[in-house]
Amino acid sequence: MTITVVLNGTSSAGKTSIAEAIRAVSPLPWQISGIDTFLALQPDTMFALPGTDAVSDGFTWSAATVDGVACWDVVLGVQGLRFVRAVHQYWAASAAEGFNQVIDHVLLNSAMGADLTTRLAPHRPLYVGVRCPFDVLDERERQRGDRALGQGRGIGSHVHNYVPYDLEVDTSVLTSEEAAHSVLAAIDAAGLTA
Repeated sequence: MTITVVLNGTSSAGKTSIAEAIRAVSPLPWQISGIDTFLALQPDTMFALPGTDAVSDGFTWSAATVDGVACWDVVLGVQGLRFVRAVHQYWAASAAEGFNQVIDHVLLNSAMGADLTTRLAPHRPLYVGVRCPFDVLDERERQRGDRALGQGRGIGSHVHNYVPYDLEVDTSVLTSEEAAHSVLAAIDAAGLTA
């Protein structure tokens, strides 16, 4: 049996750092990929970025307000959902072929959550909610400089609504290594073995 860990959370929550820490501290081989891995393969026409009036059939950044603060949410179009389903199928195929994997994901709506759950169900994934307070997300985005300011807040207002979690971690109080050890302990507690 292979192990599939799904780290779900908003942009800048710390998912990628946790995935890398799992690989570093675990004796098992881990494939790491995320939705961003596959988004990087797409043409610019798949995206309608912040600050434009454009709408994409893929992914559109939409102005929003969360807790009285202006931010950006990301809305999927029909082509975006087809893309996401293809990525989910890749992850299911990787599990079926025997790859232990850590998936770095951002669930944007219930259709994404339902599709991921259905495709991964035969592989008994461990779902981990990666949380972080909005003010910390805002600061991380300012420091990174490669995200639309407020994107983490906008997505973070709903990203945790679409799958039930086996474990939740807060990256404002845990280091990546501490979170990785929590994930590995949850794998053991759930009886998941490679």
